[in-house]
Amino acid sequence: MARGWICLTDSKPESETSFASLVDALGKLERAWMEHGDGKDTWCTDWLRVSEDSDTTTELKVQVAKSSLQRMKSITKVLASMLASLEESIDFVTEQSLNVVRSHGFSSLPDEIIARIFELYHEGYAAPIGECPSLGWGKSFRASNVLAQVNRHTRRIALHLPALWEYVPLKTRHFKEMVANLNKRCQNPNIFINYTIFHKVNTSTSACADFLRLLHPASQWKGLNIIHRSGGPTCYGDVSTISSGKLDGLLDLRIYHHGEPWIPRMRPDEPSTNLSKHELALLSGWRLPALNRLTLIHVIPARMDCPNIRECHIALDYTRKNWDLFALRDFFGCIPQLESLSFSFHGVNIDTDSVYRLSASITPVSLSRLEMLAMNITGATEDAFLQCLLNLLDVSTISSLKISLTYKPNYAEPDDDRGNKWLKVIFNDERRHAFPNVTEFWLSIRKGSVEYFPSHGYVMQFVPHVKSLVLDLPSCTEPSFLRIFESLGELQTVRLHGCDLFEGDWIVRDLERVNQQKLAQIESFDIGGSLGLLKYKDDLERVLGRKLVWKA
Repeated sequence: MARGWICLTDSKPESETSFASLVDALGKLERAWMEHGDGKDTWCTDWLRVSEDSDTTTELKVQVAKSSLQRMKSITKVLASMLASLEESIDFVTEQSLNVVRSHGFSSLPDEIIARIFELYHEGYAAPIGECPSLGWGKSFRASNVLAQVNRHTRRIALHLPALWEYVPLKTRHFKEMVANLNKRCQNPNIFINYTIFHKVNTSTSACADFLRLLHPASQWKGLNIIHRSGGPTCYGDVSTISSGKLDGLLDLRIYHHGEPWIPRMRPDEPSTNLSKHELALLSGWRLPALNRLTLIHVIPARMDCPNIRECHIALDYTRKNWDLFALRDFFGCIPQLESLSFSFHGVNIDTDSVYRLSASITPVSLSRLEMLAMNITGATEDAFLQCLLNLLDVSTISSLKISLTYKPNYAEPDDDRGNKWLKVIFNDERRHAFPNVTEFWLSIRKGSVEYFPSHGYVMQFVPHVKSLVLDLPSCTEPSFLRIFESLGELQTVRLHGCDLFEGDWIVRDLERVNQQKLAQIESFDIGGSLGLLKYKDDLERVLGRKLVWKA
């Protein structure tokens, strides 16, 4: 059946008659509507005539009424069929033209708006690849190609946005041609080199050296991302040769040691950095005056020439060796401008001898500009290791502290209490004044089974000046909010996230007992993703009033 109006001409004779009547009626309706604004005399002219004639017999009136009704009902059916056909045609054209209309509407935006949309899209696409090695640094950066293929207009804009073409991965058979094109579009590339490829296939490193030579001079590099494994190709040597150790424009450096732990000619208990002496020397010879951000995964550099680093992330995994914390202390001494420091530890251990040597001789490094400290601790990380690490640094300057603990209980050890052990290392009487300036505190505890909140919030005693508190405790019972308010005299905002095991009635009782003056200084009490508190929403609103912000 044809679409639109044509389908009506293929109908039955009755429909044809009704359609003809409809067309005739529409002409009359137009004239009547323009003159009187009423269409009754168009649809039921016969009935109006006989109903107003006193001489017309009743039988004739009945006959005319039936005839008029039958004709109007037939026209109604035609109108219903036409309406259905019209709606079907609307759906058809909408479906067929949607992409064209969207593309035209998008392309009609000002160029600067489209350019900013492209930049935001590219940032959102590239960020997870750059942040998470498990996604594969530099495996694929197709966002720019996708944006350039929308239409000619968007292609022209995309080709003139250097940020869209800054990622240069060594992961293609046609990298020579690709690099030549990327060099034209972006003067400050962000380079991704995966040396494990060469290690796996046991090929020469000449391909990588050739790749580096095709790029803009090393002084123009914006970012450098290296994945390598010990005993494999010397990535540090390649970069040193190409750049002569001068990476003056580099803003972001990420080094990821991949694969099994490796100890070059060392005893298993000897401290290690996952780098050979030669690699340490090469890395320390790089000049990095502009470096702003450094990410180190399963590697410790010892010393580096990067005095202006503002942000540093260090991740250490479980190993069969001891990490060289003395080398880490030396590294911290190289970055006096550091403002943000984050750690990720998974199952990291340390031997007794190292603990003794570190405790006896180490002097904390003072980082006067350090404002943010984050620690993400998982697996079977030993509390002794955390103790030694924290002894490396003077963290009294930080204003933002984020602690995240994730572990599964070891049912073979009934006394397994790693979560509390970690907390007691971070917050203990010997370090009671370690965090005097913390005003923002974020605490997350995730465990494989239900756990009481550690000692009802004794942790808060060590951060007395906190103004903003975030608790992410999906596997813990609620702390004593009465004691929290007693410990945190300057508290202004509270946020509970994912606290599904919290008992709302206890929280309400605590809040009712809190000093009203302290409760009055609270600006907002946010609750999000805490389903267990939903049935106490009215009670919480009664106590907190407009301070309560409820988020799904």
